[in-house]
Amino acid sequence: MMTTLVLILSGILIGAGVGIIWRDARRNARGAFISNRDARKDKPPEAEITISHRMPGKREPEAGQTANEHSFAFNELLQASAAATDDIDEPAPRRPALEKSWAALQPAIEAGIKSVNLVLRGIGASVGEPGERGWSYKNKGFGSFRRISIGSESVAWLRLEVSADGLLHATVKPHRDRWDHLGAACSKPVEGFDAVRASDLLSECLQPAATFAAQAMQTSRAGTSNGEAARDTRDDIFAAALRAANGALAQARASIVPLGPGSWDDQAQCHRTPFSIQVNGNEVARMHIDRHAHQLEVAVGVRDSHLANLGRRRRLPITGLTIHTLADVIASCVWPAVARFREKHQPA
Repeated sequence: MMTTLVLILSGILIGAGVGIIWRDARRNARGAFISNRDARKDKPPEAEITISHRMPGKREPEAGQTANEHSFAFNELLQASAAATDDIDEPAPRRPALEKSWAALQPAIEAGIKSVNLVLRGIGASVGEPGERGWSYKNKGFGSFRRISIGSESVAWLRLEVSADGLLHATVKPHRDRWDHLGAACSKPVEGFDAVRASDLLSECLQPAATFAAQAMQTSRAGTSNGEAARDTRDDIFAAALRAANGALAQARASIVPLGPGSWDDQAQCHRTPFSIQVNGNEVARMHIDRHAHQLEVAVGVRDSHLANLGRRRRLPITGLTIHTLADVIASCVWPAVARFREKHQPA
């Protein structure tokens, strides 16, 4: 009886061992395959074609290929796949339309850049020439980059591009983390886009960079006394704002012409600078800008008493005054007299 039990137990153990060996042999075996050479048309339709068991999306190194070479080749494959995906993100029929829209916007964009640069140069900053035009990531927009410089240092990129949703986008991308506060993004509809809207879009997007440039200029003059530094900064803002206003008025063939250096006015008890407002060389009004201790006043008047309603007078606090704000006030005070003259002298 004991012998019979021993034989049965031995048979069970042998069967278990054979089962384990068979399972391991199947796990380590490579899958069957049939090469193209063997897959002939005369083969029976029952023939099964399988492939080896590999991780999906991963290539095995070829013979003689190092691990680094294999990794580089695999990365190239991924990049090619991503590029192919990018190509189908923006439907091909829309691309020529966006490129055509970009070309049509160039005159307005260039005029806006010119106007903004008049302001920026007064504080030592500038927007450079456009780079090569091209598509953005995943072909979402078509446009070009421009370099933003403060002094002799390039601090950020300005990306201008038109998108399929009918918007022109302006984005500032700083070069370094310490300039992250310069980053900004704005957009405006393409429909009806002109030089004025281009200037507004750029001014809004470049405001952080302009503020930083003005602060940098003020810091660089820290060696002078506090009173002299503040006066120099106000003079720079004053001169830059006049240039910006003249740039905007140039489209209407109007200009603000100085009538001499500013001087102290005993009656008004302020520093006064006189100007002549001209359209096509004809004087249409006079303007003076008075600088008081804490305020700046812009005043425009006409000689004809019947047109007194065209006169304008605005006061601004000197503290926190920006170039863009002062330029807007000057242009808004001058424009009614300019517009009245242009309407009166339009050809029949």
